[in-house]
Amino acid sequence: MQRDLRITKEAEAKGELAFSVELIDDDLYRWEIKLHELDPTSQLAKQLAKYAQKHHIPPVITLRFYFPDDYPMSAPMVHIVTPKLVGNYIFSGGLCMNILMQGWAAGIVPEALLLQVRQLFMEGGVRIADENKVDSYSEQEARNGFKSAAQAHKNDKSFE
Repeated sequence: MQRDLRITKEAEAKGELAFSVELIDDDLYRWEIKLHELDPTSQLAKQLAKYAQKHHIPPVITLRFYFPDDYPMSAPMVHIVTPKLVGNYIFSGGLCMNILMQGWAAGIVPEALLLQVRQLFMEGGVRIADENKVDSYSEQEARNGFKSAAQAHKNDKSFE
């Protein structure tokens, strides 16, 4: 975990990605990530800019990665905190991508996962749930959504 955090912080410092990473309560297994930049031509980026201006807040998407005890053998859970986003891969704030459900490999580093999440946000039809209010998903909502999606993947043979 320490190595993954160092690699991710180095990418942040180099400005290779427009994000910042902080530990939650100094816990190496709980990261808060702020995406500061999306492709400005994407629908979500345009919507986020208007949303931020309307509510006088920075145009960022806040995520949390919760790494399991057996990481890197198992994928982290990705919690979309704020703004509340909706789309085909989002279940109550839990992000449910194939890489997290069944395509995980021990060699995938958080930075690579973050790139895929960012790409999904820009190209996957993701949007802000309600532009008229500032709202967030709780950790419990995200965990419940993630568990529901994981069960659906498990039961749906088309994902195999």
